[in-house]
Amino acid sequence: MDLSGSGPCVDAKLRLHQRLPLSEARHGLRGDLSVMVDARLPDAQLKDDRGYFPEEESLRAASSVQLRRGDGSVLDELTFYPAVHVGARDLGSGTDTFLATEHVACLAGHWCGWRTVFFEVQNGHLVRLRAAGSNGEEREMAVTASLGSRWAIVSGKNHAQDLVYQVEGPSGLDQPVFVETRFSFTRERWRFSERQGAEYDKSVLRQSGKWSGTLEFHGG
Repeated sequence: MDLSGSGPCVDAKLRLHQRLPLSEARHGLRGDLSVMVDARLPDAQLKDDRGYFPEEESLRAASSVQLRRGDGSVLDELTFYPAVHVGARDLGSGTDTFLATEHVACLAGHWCGWRTVFFEVQNGHLVRLRAAGSNGEEREMAVTASLGSRWAIVSGKNHAQDLVYQVEGPSGLDQPVFVETRFSFTRERWRFSERQGAEYDKSVLRQSGKWSGTLEFHGG
């Protein structure tokens, strides 16, 4: 992929970066998630601050997350930005929620950073998660950790785990400068709620928790 998110076909070999075991009881099948990346990508670019930056002369192939049975056969597949690392969390949906973090190298940009996409194994498929709002609107569960946005998994109601995503908006009379979205699994599905602030409240920076991103106020 080039800077526009597209690019020429790349003849590249993929290597196994991660294997996450799956069980019949927890995921509905016995097998694993196999995370395949371009063989030319060193492990450091999949975990640290450098990430991957697309260069026309040496483009990398997109990463592949494959859902495999115990016999190795591939049931489903998702593709991500070349440098990706996958983790798993119990967020209360009855199965593991997987976090695919795309390690994007940012040369500049207040809102540019690592992007994390949430997905699950459902009925033998890999499903990118979407959440419903109170008015029926749906939203992809994806967050970015940058200088202008941050996210954390926090304790919710009834011992649940909620995903909280905070983003600074551009300053202006008709635009909010702070948006917080909370994703929760309630009433048998993923849902979200949102609050907006017309004025930036710096007290949010004092909120405790393991935040990804720094939320350094950038406004006028």
